Amino acid sequence: MVGQRWIEAMERVDYNTNRLPRGRRYAREGMVKEIEVVNGEVLARVKGSRPTPYRVRISLKKFGRQQKEKIKAIIAENPALASQLSLGKLPEEMLAVLARQHIHLLPASWKELTASCSCPDWANPCKHLAAVYYLLANEIDKDPFIIFALRGMDTGELMKAAGFSTGDTKKDAFVPYTELAVPAGEQTPWVEPDLTFENATKEALSALLTGSPLFYPAGDFKKHLLKAYRNVARALKELPLIEDSISFANINFCLLYPSNACFALSDVNFFAFPGGRLPDFLTGKKSSRKIPHEIDGKLALKKTSGELIGAERLLDIFVRLPLNPTLDGNSPSARFLNVAVAVAQALAREAAYLPEVISNPDGAFSVRYIPLVNSEKISKAIECLAKIVPVCFVFRERTRLCLPAGMPSCRSSPSSFPTWSRRFSGIEQEDKFCDTFFKGRYYAAARFEEKQTAKAVSDWLARLHAQAGDISPVIKIGLPEKATGLSCR
Repeated sequence: MVGQRWIEAMERVDYNTNRLPRGRRYAREGMVKEIEVVNGEVLARVKGSRPTPYRVRISLKKFGRQQKEKIKAIIAENPALASQLSLGKLPEEMLAVLARQHIHLLPASWKELTASCSCPDWANPCKHLAAVYYLLANEIDKDPFIIFALRGMDTGELMKAAGFSTGDTKKDAFVPYTELAVPAGEQTPWVEPDLTFENATKEALSALLTGSPLFYPAGDFKKHLLKAYRNVARALKELPLIEDSISFANINFCLLYPSNACFALSDVNFFAFPGGRLPDFLTGKKSSRKIPHEIDGKLALKKTSGELIGAERLLDIFVRLPLNPTLDGNSPSARFLNVAVAVAQALAREAAYLPEVISNPDGAFSVRYIPLVNSEKISKAIECLAKIVPVCFVFRERTRLCLPAGMPSCRSSPSSFPTWSRRFSGIEQEDKFCDTFFKGRYYAAARFEEKQTAKAVSDWLARLHAQAGDISPVIKIGLPEKATGLSCR
């Protein structure tokens, strides 16, 4: 672990002053209340004897232009190093390669460190600084590129040298509703996709993922993930379908999406509005919302009366409906839901999907499951789905943004179609990671040391996404918890 190498380096620096041990207890007892790296500098707050935490600042001597160019050349000429860097990992052998060029990532003396603390202790490092030095090891293990940042090199420079584009942080594909065009002409003719998918995602999970990732000290998280894949696939294959005929004639659905990038599935609602009466088993909370409507060939907000229905509840119904190629008399949104859920089930039955992390700037994150588009059948099914997405089907009320219909809705944005939580995963463990992966909740970074967890999880999953190639986010995969009281066959 590179974090351990940081500790070893700091202890070598401290060999003749013996100042670091005084901070070990502070670090162990949680006295460091906040730590972050901003513009190549460590900023931290450490609790001491006074009511207000002390402010700590730490920086390393920055690399010069020639050193940076040497580092870039070393990466560009070494495919093995470049491959590891592309997965968000800093191989330990890179430290030795750089050392042979007289470039040292880790500090070799106190002269390379500039540090200050607002406490009255004259010693440097004081116990507050020492505690931060120790805890930096945890942050470095989660994000090894922190060391380069402290030396004045950002991740983008390293990725470019490795021949990879870091890409922008996933851009919000939502746009102002006023920018959307109302499609002209008749409804797209229905062409039923072939949903007999075949995939080897479970084998990839087993081969490419490590068993006990750094972010999960409780054990082998890969076993939980593989178990969930097996259980969901088996349960879907055995799921009975609704026997009763259900009509959604003239009942329109608008998916009201939370504004945050990550959220709990329980925060997602559908708004059902006239003109038609909802079945008795699906009635929701009466509500009035301003949502986009087509008026004279354009979209305009219109106050509309309807009912709020939890996303899980509505989709528990659609998951039990057989795929109906026509859905005669039903609204375009009901038609889309029927097809989208059928595609999701087909993906889940063959484990043709991958977990992906979606994070907020504050370190909170959720996990969505995206289709593994590595076959012509899956690609055609996604294209078929894209053709029938209703305009303004997904709407963010607070920001008045919509997800564009068509392929942008199915390919460009992973936020396009949140569905039911994976309730039949069979994972009984009660911890934040299992809740996030398997129970439709989101991971809240309550402590500063949890703020890099999203990246650690993303790095763990990176091999899957690199192996997958062209993946196309559309649908979360899951199952209903229990029957809805309708007869099944």
